[in-house]
Amino acid sequence: IKKTKKEENTWEPFWDKEFEFQLTVPELALLRVEVHDYNMLVKDDFLGQTCFSVTS
Repeated sequence: IKKTKKEENTWEPFWDKEFEFQLTVPELALLRVEVHDYNMLVKDDFLGQTCFSVTS
């Protein structure tokens, strides 16, 4: 699991982060992205997710 830093107090978060992954079978690889709303006192709220094929 790779994570970006939290973007706090904004309605327009921006992440300019690169990650590298070692793929065993690139033809079958999917990248799943999840977005959560950070909460300091309670569990973070899940906002959504999407998946991307990583084949070129």
